[in-house]
Amino acid sequence: MDASSSPQLDRLAGPRRGSALTIDVDGEPIPCFAGETIAVAILTVRSWISQDAVRRRGLYCGIGVCFECVVAVEGVPGIRACITLVHEGMFVQTRLDAEIDA
Repeated sequence: MDASSSPQLDRLAGPRRGSALTIDVDGEPIPCFAGETIAVAILTVRSWISQDAVRRRGLYCGIGVCFECVVAVEGVPGIRACITLVHEGMFVQTRLDAEIDA
């Protein structure tokens, strides 16, 4: 194996990302990459993921156990943002107490 194909050098090149895409979060276009979760995409532009009438919610467990990061996706409520991968044109609503539009 020569030095140019070394696994150690591959890590130095930085992260490998999927193709660039855009999702809609509460009417705002959010740029992200294929292979990322909804939570990662949202957290690149703000410090919280969802909100209800009382408080904003963030990422707590990050593995889909706690339900702190639930959002509505394409009008379906109760989706955990930390374990759901993004796709082009995905429509996400983070306001949990708002009426869900299908």
